[in-house]
Amino acid sequence: MTQQASLFSTAPDTARQAIQLHQPVSQVAGQAVAHIEAALESVTVGVIGCSYGKDSASVLGLTLQASRNLARRGIHRRIVVVTSDTGVENPAVIRHAHRMAGQTLQWSTEQGLDVEQV
Repeated sequence: MTQQASLFSTAPDTARQAIQLHQPVSQVAGQAVAHIEAALESVTVGVIGCSYGKDSASVLGLTLQASRNLARRGIHRRIVVVTSDTGVENPAVIRHAHRMAGQTLQWSTEQGLDVEQV
């Protein structure tokens, strides 16, 4: 049986508190990474949907940071990045996504992380 975890199921009250106004971005990002680490600890594979737009790329970056933090503690998790070519994107957007995917995989390899792009 496959275990599933949600960012908000690990600490619902604190996760909501992390989204308060007037907090420095670095503080909110640190809280998000901590929650993602907690979620990743309860699974063997983390799956991220990513279009490489600003929102999904931010979530991917936070997830990779959490994965790197766990790896430094000896906890290794596979991260699968799922993308989709809908066939309607502007060619410049497609090139950007391909470039970002390549950079993500390169950085992940350099960090010793198990990241797969599908």
